Amino acid sequence: MAKPGAVLSSFAAPSTTTAGIAWDGHSIWLAATVPAATIYQLDPRNGNILQSFPAPGNSFPCGLAWDGEALWHTDQNVAQPKIFRVSPTNGRVLRRLTSPCATTRGIAWDGRSLWLPDRGAASIFEVEPSTGATRRSIPSPVATVSSIAWDSHSLWVVADVTEVIYQLDPRNGNILQSFPAPATSHTGMAWDGKDLWVSSYNTNLVYRVAV
Repeated sequence: MAKPGAVLSSFAAPSTTTAGIAWDGHSIWLAATVPAATIYQLDPRNGNILQSFPAPGNSFPCGLAWDGEALWHTDQNVAQPKIFRVSPTNGRVLRRLTSPCATTRGIAWDGRSLWLPDRGAASIFEVEPSTGATRRSIPSPVATVSSIAWDSHSLWVVADVTEVIYQLDPRNGNILQSFPAPATSHTGMAWDGKDLWVSSYNTNLVYRVAV
């Protein structure tokens, strides 16, 4: 049995500027900024592109999450950070919300709420998905959290300065466990029901990591 943090597999991302990632039960979705703001659907076995479409906002695509029917996507527009619900078929925007975070990066879906870490503020917001209203917030373990995922019971976050992955109690932000992340400058995180997937801006790789 692999120890927490062990890299089980990896593949090269289709862009040199990897951002958020999501798992839809079969494939990996990845947001990137170069050569253009794009969302890719990828084969998790090898990273082959299954489809792609322009990211909404066309500014600084960051987080991705899957809610069972559609993608949630964050755009780190400095003037007005946005949250988009996006059709996985063609990228059509289904809903548009204003983010409560000053610096919006990752996003996760727990079946009821969206979760967004505010990079620099050491807070994680639980957000109502219809209106964008903040339900509550919990403390983040560090101020440099860059992505977030949900595993049906707890939150997972990765920090791109300390390069550590944390499992958090969603009730209060208490750390349940932590271990080193696989690389540096991590920009995306997703849960596939057994393992974590983590993307790195520096290595341009997507890693499957044991927990």
